[in-house]
Amino acid sequence: MDKRISFKLPVQVQTLLDILCKSGRQGYIVGGCVRDTVMGITPNDWDVATDAHTDEIIGMFSEKGFRVIPTGVKHGTVTVMIKGRGYEVTTFRTDGEYSDYRHPDSVSFVNNIEQDLSRRDFTINAMAYNPEKGLIDPFNGISDLMENLFLRTVGDPNKRINEDPLRMMRAVRFSVRFSKKFSPELEKAVSERAHLIEKISRERVNDEFVKILLCQYASDGVRMLSDTGLMKYICPDFMRLKGIKQIDRHHAGEDVYEHTLKVIDYACPSRIVRLAAFLHDIAKPDTFSSDGMCTRFIDHEKRSAEKAKEFMTGMRFSVKDVRGVVNLIENHMLLEDYDSSKSENDKKAYLRKVLVKVGCDNLKDFVQLYFADKKATPSYNIREYDKYEEIIGLFEQIREEKIFSAADLEIDGKDIIALGVHKGPMIGKILEYLMQMVLDDPSRNSRQELIRLAAEYIKVGTGGK
Repeated sequence: MDKRISFKLPVQVQTLLDILCKSGRQGYIVGGCVRDTVMGITPNDWDVATDAHTDEIIGMFSEKGFRVIPTGVKHGTVTVMIKGRGYEVTTFRTDGEYSDYRHPDSVSFVNNIEQDLSRRDFTINAMAYNPEKGLIDPFNGISDLMENLFLRTVGDPNKRINEDPLRMMRAVRFSVRFSKKFSPELEKAVSERAHLIEKISRERVNDEFVKILLCQYASDGVRMLSDTGLMKYICPDFMRLKGIKQIDRHHAGEDVYEHTLKVIDYACPSRIVRLAAFLHDIAKPDTFSSDGMCTRFIDHEKRSAEKAKEFMTGMRFSVKDVRGVVNLIENHMLLEDYDSSKSENDKKAYLRKVLVKVGCDNLKDFVQLYFADKKATPSYNIREYDKYEEIIGLFEQIREEKIFSAADLEIDGKDIIALGVHKGPMIGKILEYLMQMVLDDPSRNSRQELIRLAAEYIKVGTGGK
């Protein structure tokens, strides 16, 4: 133990430890909250370990007026609610075998914190702290965190991975987050056991994968997933991007894999934008063609959107997430024909049509992805930022017009029928035509003008009869 290290704990956490102590029991904060506090990072969650058994924990906190939820009594865990926030309190334990690759088949409750820490995954997560006894660090986690180059497991990495293969992806995330390399033993174990990630539910893999994508240097994590062999089982299509050269005026021969890694890092740390960055060119191997001078990937955005939908559905992403990512990928090339040299009216007319396709809710993410993609090309120059600001400004003006679909027109299908058109597809065609007219010039969105335009369209369509 190291009493020289002292933490200032939140009042609620100190309350938990005080109640345990006054009841004659040990209490420590453990795991990630210790690691983050050492690093000067405010923890998202605070977990407490104790030698008290669950029935004692429930009794002592209920007696003090706290609500206690028996979230995992079988494994020694309850959740104590303090001011609307839950704090997990778990009995010291050691674990049996993990036949389901997630939960121990059995647990044995023990009396000391060192035994409890010995079951944890990485040394940097195997520390505990108590205000009276200081830092408990039997596996030198603080040295690994603050001084050493490598990320290490507690004990044999093969055993730790066999218990829960998701630890391989957690290792990638911690490696990126804390700028650590895998220890040689961990690197070997992950490479040999990468296939075990298929034993893990898609939901858990999905959750950990997104956490990696949201890291500051997410491309390092994606590269590690690829280099260790994990990506082959998470998204095999991504591995096909390696070696697909892009020979054109923008990419200068850079392959799609390296380009995509750059786009991920340039993208803002939003789950939707980072996922779209990861998948935006996923179908380029399927759309590749070359005339010997340059390469082409015709309709790659549409094919990539289809593949993205397939991947995300298989990974059990929410319908909302799938729709958001697919929308961004399908439309990520729409600004390619935007011309800053044109008049403001022409530029607005162009952007209105883009906005109708992308939708207001996706607009910010759409622009973020487009410019992340541009920044990742060798041809990018700082003048592109002026274009970015111009587009953002014009989009904000267009949003104030509030004309995003045919439903926003000043006439509807009933008005078209009143002009003598029978019910059927012709009504939709006329409304679509009117929408295009209004997108070119919003001042046309008046009842009188739209009826006039519709009448002209009907006259031309019927040969003047």
